[in-house]
Amino acid sequence: MTVGSPLEDRWRLDQLLGRAGSEGYLLRSPSSSTLRGGARLRVLAPELELASNSKIPFSVNDGAMWAGHGLNGRAMAGVAAEAGALRVVLAPEFVWSENLAFDALLPVGWSPEQRATFYAPSLAGRHSADLPFRPGDRSVRGLYPGQSSLSLTAGPLVAGAATENQWWGPGVRNAILFSNNAAGFAHLFVRTGTPIRTRVGAVEAKWLVGTLNASEQFASGSESHRSISALGVTVQPALAPGLTVGLARSVYSPVGGTAAAAGRFLDVLGHWGAGRDTVGRPAEQILALSGRWVVPGYGEVYGEWARRELPTSFRDLLVQPEHSQGFVLGAQAVRAVHRRWPNLFLPGE
Repeated sequence: MTVGSPLEDRWRLDQLLGRAGSEGYLLRSPSSSTLRGGARLRVLAPELELASNSKIPFSVNDGAMWAGHGLNGRAMAGVAAEAGALRVVLAPEFVWSENLAFDALLPVGWSPEQRATFYAPSLAGRHSADLPFRPGDRSVRGLYPGQSSLSLTAGPLVAGAATENQWWGPGVRNAILFSNNAAGFAHLFVRTGTPIRTRVGAVEAKWLVGTLNASEQFASGSESHRSISALGVTVQPALAPGLTVGLARSVYSPVGGTAAAAGRFLDVLGHWGAGRDTVGRPAEQILALSGRWVVPGYGEVYGEWARRELPTSFRDLLVQPEHSQGFVLGAQAVRAVHRRWPNLFLPGE
């Protein structure tokens, strides 16, 4: 069950219809969503995605595929094997894109040098975002590890390494910390294998550390490697069936390479300083709160709220609550509601 796939959409619909539970949905990945057991060796259902853009790029939640101007595609296939507590998933992805030019639509004021580097003038400097408007001037193709993972189950916990996509949060099309809007990245992780039942409710968690690598078009002199340390926890209160609340945080730090990033596991517990300007700061963070309430047979409401810069005081939060924030709000209704009030809710967010 890959992130964003029709099978995952069916899982969410089954939750709204009361056919499936919502455990694990706010912290999900292919390795955590796919059931264990069954055959020791299984062939994964292949996936093929095609996109064609006639004039400008439009690429949203396409994973490793850059849906640029022209014809684009992504293909995935592989196998999964289990031996006791050990599970291996090999699911590489091949992507390609015509990546045709659309320079005539760029701002007139851009210089020839800026057009040649595929970077907006504002994206410069050591701490700039890695956002080229086009990945080079040739067709793009590549083979990625894709949705591969290696995991070991030990009691209630699962630990391992993976390159798979993550989706943290309740949104249908948008997520703040992790989504499938780009390729997955190499990371180590520890997570709960099944919900841990407590008096408060069912608790699930995931903790990971990984490496974010710069694109080939990233500005020279910028950080080419950054570590990411992230921790997410969700609770399904025992007294509120269908409700899931979550807290997640990620910290990003410049590192010398992939090996150095593995030692930044604990970064998510530190770097709590706040400030208005991130230039020169050694690390950046995002803190997110989320909630989702599912009423089987009727629908769901959900939301996620995050801040990139923590408030310096309670007064700061009241005066500028929108500073550096991002949020997602959404609702979906299913058949019982539509029969009685057909225009009350429209699916979406």
